Amino acid sequence: MSTEVINFNTKKILKNFVKWILSPKKNMHGNYITNLLGHKIFSVLANTFFYKIKPFKITKEDQISRSLYNDGIVAIDNFLDDKEFAYVNEKLKEFEEKNHFNYSENRDNSNTNWIHGKLLNVNHEHVKTIEILNKSFNKYIPYVEQVMKKRLHDNPSFNYQHIILPKDKTDINDHNAYWHPDRYYHCVKVFLILDDIEIEHGPYGYMLKSHKTSVQRLKNEYVNSLWFHNYKNKSREYKEKNIYKKKTDYLDHLEKKFFTCKKNTLIISDNKGFHKRGRMHPGYERRMIRVLFYDHMIPKFLYDIKKFLTRKYDKKKLKRLSSKVN
Repeated sequence: MSTEVINFNTKKILKNFVKWILSPKKNMHGNYITNLLGHKIFSVLANTFFYKIKPFKITKEDQISRSLYNDGIVAIDNFLDDKEFAYVNEKLKEFEEKNHFNYSENRDNSNTNWIHGKLLNVNHEHVKTIEILNKSFNKYIPYVEQVMKKRLHDNPSFNYQHIILPKDKTDINDHNAYWHPDRYYHCVKVFLILDDIEIEHGPYGYMLKSHKTSVQRLKNEYVNSLWFHNYKNKSREYKEKNIYKKKTDYLDHLEKKFFTCKKNTLIISDNKGFHKRGRMHPGYERRMIRVLFYDHMIPKFLYDIKKFLTRKYDKKKLKRLSSKVN
């Protein structure tokens, strides 16, 4: 075996190890035998038990917190001041025109084209936009913390997303367009809607109350733990033709709500619950800012390491962007 191959494999192993150690806690899939014996049910029950007994001071008790507790999701109108929203919206369009974000054509073989990327603290053009967003986001951080029962390490990262479906295409595939939870424990994703959203734009969908641990949810986790391994062992050709879809056999009785809403609406979603991206109609598009709080769930020292490495990566990305512009 050549030295080059050994070096390559070693580097790949180390890279994957670092990536794994710095990632938020993942679903523990177990194996077919342990899942057959109820490994996933035990994991969910254990997590639910420790979540319930974990001490956490509640600072918000109002309609927003009640909606998050009861339904798992809430939509808040007029998130930003009108002038601030207009400024942020125009700046994001400007950043898109300047190619500050990534472009993915036919993402996940869905026929949709995505313009997406993070607002960078190291980019002086993004700083004011980030400051405006942080100022308003800070008012709602306590709600996020209450769902996760965890204090945030610092300000969140803001990710821009613009999805476009060409007029001659149909929105297909993409596992995110099928009902699924992100984790089996409480975690939060937040959206700031940048344009009015109707059903044709493919609005965000959520199964109300699916974030709660119930007998039905446990049955569904059990079915999916077995189904996952059945799918995992299928051939590559099968996987290319069949999208992995979480089963919802025991949750179909729950109300499914799609969030058609006005621009400048903030949606806070507990993504332990089942949710999905709505299907877009041909010729439509939608824009939003997404905020994921999953990184804040790992230990502080690991978060700090990841933040340091991310900042170095962001500087390199900004350097590449500047060289393209020049």
